[in-house]
Amino acid sequence: MEQLETWIKGSEQQAVFYWLFGHAGTGKSCVANTLAARVEELGFALSCFFCDGSQTRSAGKILPTLAMRFAKQHPIYRDELLDLLHGNKDLSAISGDLERQFSLLFERPLSKMTTAPFRPHIVIIDALDECGSP
Repeated sequence: MEQLETWIKGSEQQAVFYWLFGHAGTGKSCVANTLAARVEELGFALSCFFCDGSQTRSAGKILPTLAMRFAKQHPIYRDELLDLLHGNKDLSAISGDLERQFSLLFERPLSKMTTAPFRPHIVIIDALDECGSP
């Protein structure tokens, strides 16, 4: 946990990924939950998606869920996303493939922002291998 906390505190520099991996049953989900609690204690913005293999936790719901959580925490992003969604007659991209989802929900609204978007934001996705197809 100390190594993860050091990574979190240093994440203001650039977009950085920390990939925690290991065999089934080694405690990765426990670490993810503990990390989420610590991130909130430190005051960072946080979005989590915990896959559990059920239909409601399919891979196709990861990006819309994260976009909703980003929007709740970052008003500038929320405004850009809402403008984009209101002007988009075909919202099928939200349930489309992951590349289209990413473009619509993150790439396009973030590229329209003219000011620094927000404080560092930590995203935790757990058990990605248990999510079904998009």
